[in-house]
Amino acid sequence: MGTTSSGKSTLVNLLCGAEIVPVAVSEMSAGAVTIEYNETKSLIIHETPGALWECGEWTGISDERIYERLYDVMISYIDNREKQANLACPQSTISYPFRLIKESKLELPRGVKVRILDLPGLAYVGDEGNTNVIKQCREALCLVTYNSAETDKEKVRSLLQEVVE
Repeated sequence: MGTTSSGKSTLVNLLCGAEIVPVAVSEMSAGAVTIEYNETKSLIIHETPGALWECGEWTGISDERIYERLYDVMISYIDNREKQANLACPQSTISYPFRLIKESKLELPRGVKVRILDLPGLAYVGDEGNTNVIKQCREALCLVTYNSAETDKEKVRSLLQEVVE
């Protein structure tokens, strides 16, 4: 979690070992993308109220198609969220053999599952829409990212404080 355009999705892609979640210089992540470790690749774009994008499940999907489908969903949501009051944030689940587990020497207890969540960032203090998505993920180890090029130290402090809270 962290501020908008601070590298959260880039970090997720690094942990996965592939570019499967969209990245951009401006705001890109919309809703929560959950990546669950699995040897077989699949993508689920869950039905949400007011969805203007294709929802469904795709198995045996390529990395490129995962990226493209998520990109289309996120752009559709970002372009329409202010115009359509009942438009809920998209929720997606990817099953993927991500590098964090596949290539590591982690010896996790039997039955332990690892999930990586890519969440939207906080664009400003009081960003209620994205704060509500982030609050759904309270029981997790969180890595916080922020834009280190930001020159307004008070903005950085306030945003990071809000993320922590």
